[in-house]
Amino acid sequence: MDETSDGSVSWESINSISIFRLHVLAIVMLRLKRNRMNLRNRLIAVTTVALALSTAHSISAATLQDKVRFSYSIGTQAGKQYCANKAAQEAMEKGTAIAMGQTNIPMSVISEMDFEDDRYALPMIEGMISYAIDHCPQRAKRLFPDLYKMAD
Repeated sequence: MDETSDGSVSWESINSISIFRLHVLAIVMLRLKRNRMNLRNRLIAVTTVALALSTAHSISAATLQDKVRFSYSIGTQAGKQYCANKAAQEAMEKGTAIAMGQTNIPMSVISEMDFEDDRYALPMIEGMISYAIDHCPQRAKRLFPDLYKMAD
């Protein structure tokens, strides 16, 4: 799949995938027609193929916006852990694990993300701080020094 410099999928890639899907569906329909399957079996087969093709595409594509939302979710989950009196490092680790369990972004895409990149680091920190300020303001006052210690 062709990705642009910002990590999004190019139109050429999307069009080629759409054309491929239509081609596969046409081949399946022709084969089903030749075999003279009854209507119910045709619908079951076509629906299964269509769902498989659309699901595979939606799982493999993660836009920059999806990745940023995922980073913010890590921060929010880390903030929840921090407000539950976990140390910043532990809160970030547990928050990451929880967010990974809740996302539909494939592990292969997540492993390629550079969380030191500002595109991902800032939303993560923002999510953590925002949650902590809203839900445990007294503890949130110690968050900056804790994050600073964690960075060393």
